[in-house]
Amino acid sequence: MKTEDFVSAWAREKDSFVQMFTNVDEECMVSTLLKSMELSPQQQEIFTKLMDTALSDVFYALLLGLDGAASIGGIQHTFSILGEGNFPIGASGEIEAAAWRHFHSG
Repeated sequence: MKTEDFVSAWAREKDSFVQMFTNVDEECMVSTLLKSMELSPQQQEIFTKLMDTALSDVFYALLLGLDGAASIGGIQHTFSILGEGNFPIGASGEIEAAAWRHFHSG
């Protein structure tokens, strides 16, 4: 798996969480709590944007931590991520660059 594919998969995962959390018909705690708030359509739109933004920041930080560009729990290391067949997924800095494109470049 190439770096771009790895980060793209995480971006799709984030989108899946946003969809699950903001769909009141889903059976998860977040969507159940959302439903109980009885938000107006405008408030639901704001909540969806809030979830999308928060999860983008979380996934971005996680990927930067794995790339060694940020700390994880106050500890900063560079990690080697190996895909199938023990092939490395990205050299140092490649995940950070791809994560920026997927989560913050708009």
